Amino acid sequence: MLRDVFRAALRQTFALQGGAMKKRMRLGIFGAGMMARAHLEALRGVNEAEAVGVSWAGAKSLKRISAEFGVPVFSDPGELLARADAVSVCLPTFLHEEAAVMAAAAGRDVLCEKPLALEEAAARRMIKACRRAGVRLMTAHCLRFWPEYVFLKKAVESGVFGAALEFHGSRFSAAPGWSSGNWLLEDSLSGGPAIDLHIHDADMILHLFGPPKSARSRLVSAPGAKSVHTEFAYSNGPVARADAGWFFGSYPFRMGYRAVFERAVVEYDSAAKKTLKIWTPAGGPPRAPKLTKTDGYREQIRYFARCASKGCEPEMSDGQAGLDALRLVRNALRSYETGRAVRYRPPSV
Repeated sequence: MLRDVFRAALRQTFALQGGAMKKRMRLGIFGAGMMARAHLEALRGVNEAEAVGVSWAGAKSLKRISAEFGVPVFSDPGELLARADAVSVCLPTFLHEEAAVMAAAAGRDVLCEKPLALEEAAARRMIKACRRAGVRLMTAHCLRFWPEYVFLKKAVESGVFGAALEFHGSRFSAAPGWSSGNWLLEDSLSGGPAIDLHIHDADMILHLFGPPKSARSRLVSAPGAKSVHTEFAYSNGPVARADAGWFFGSYPFRMGYRAVFERAVVEYDSAAKKTLKIWTPAGGPPRAPKLTKTDGYREQIRYFARCASKGCEPEMSDGQAGLDALRLVRNALRSYETGRAVRYRPPSV
């Protein structure tokens, strides 16, 4: 039964990935940091797209990434746009709007790393620019494509374990001191862990259960520890909570969830040997479904390329999805300032 659930999830989620591609997408990468490397590494396992170059970084960074991945680099982003069908925006968040608008003006589809922008107004301008230019804008909410979350999405939709009663998502890591100029550690540039990190699970809650009635957060801020803890209220839905934070030293990255259903408890732990486990009323040891060996970075690029090839919009994680998640985490932050839960109203463009 569990194998059938996962197979069905893959068929539904990646339905666009079947059939022959007209041609491989020529994907340019804006940025040369950690996320650019994640996208380039993912492209090594994707037949639907190929990296045609990297731009929008300093000369030393471009030289290093060219040597590491064997890709051409360009000091002028316009040169890369001329060679690409689409771009993957892997720049610091405060540069997302400028890069997306430039790509749209050149008639190129855009895959933009999360968060889509720091502020709703910027996200709206990005969406409008892409619509005016007639190009696609996809938000790289990679969890929507991660096997363990794909399984959970199908379990919620199919009701195979009964109704969802509780969801608790979490992700923690060491403070990202590796970012260029430490921009990630400046809230005015990155939004801090609430916008940069917590948005993953906020988006997943939207993806799983739809818009909550309201959100309320508590923040922890101390030397070496910064975290956000949010409760999402549903009138007729599950108890939903998410936690995220950056800690000092070499604290390891870890993400996961616990989902309680009427007839099962499903847990994901990225640090475990068997990452996904399921407990049922039958008792005995938990079952561990066999998952496809892939990750969200690879699958989101494959989906993006398939959408372009088939001439359809990336509805599974489009620009609106990026705007929706941004509003939800912004609401959560505002609740901390006011001391009251903030009602969530889905934003319009």
